[in-house]
Amino acid sequence: MPAGKAYVVSSPDLALAVQRNPKALSFWYLEALFGKRLAAISSEAGHKIMTNVHGEEDGPSLFWDGITFLTKVLKPGPGLDAMNRVMVQGISKSLDEIRHVITMATTESTYGPLNPYKDEKVEEAFWHLSNSASSLLVGILPSLFAREGFLGREKVTTAFERYFEAGGYKDGSMMTQGRYRTTLKHGLSPKDIARFEGVQGITILSNTVPSAFWTIYHVFSRPSVLQNIRDEALSLLTVD
Repeated sequence: MPAGKAYVVSSPDLALAVQRNPKALSFWYLEALFGKRLAAISSEAGHKIMTNVHGEEDGPSLFWDGITFLTKVLKPGPGLDAMNRVMVQGISKSLDEIRHVITMATTESTYGPLNPYKDEKVEEAFWHLSNSASSLLVGILPSLFAREGFLGREKVTTAFERYFEAGGYKDGSMMTQGRYRTTLKHGLSPKDIARFEGVQGITILSNTVPSAFWTIYHVFSRPSVLQNIRDEALSLLTVD
């Protein structure tokens, strides 16, 4: 980060102190800034996202409206259950295809029948974007120094523009519908909405894929755990 400062909190006591003073060091602000820069949204949309981040000032707060809605829809309940159900149904046994399988299962539950990630080129473009996130955040001539990620971001953005134009969000998850309506309510352009949605894949995939891989790895590397899981599964199944 040229001309910037980085602070490392390495003590549990200090970490607790930081958490108790959210206004002194705001993670909501950092999250809003992260989304703004990584999605490369317009200045107007960026201003709306960064304004009244905590929702404590007079006037609208795009970011806080989004956080409030996500908190509601992602708590235990029908919205989260529906997403998890579709995701679990999509997971196969192939470790070689775990990234593809998790990507499809997760995005299918999130975006519905018109899921842009069904296009293999869009899926590939997203992973180029994800893998280049650090370089894109620096923001120095990304078309040159983070070219794969830059081009991937543009392709994913175009795919989501078509998705929203076609009304695909209407058959998507409650999370997708709510996020679209929130950004639309705050006056973001279709291009900016698509850009912002394109980087949401980082939140739903970048941790899910490695977590799924290591979960499966540990299960199959521990015979007793594997047997316990098989016994539990068999108790719920009928074997012909």
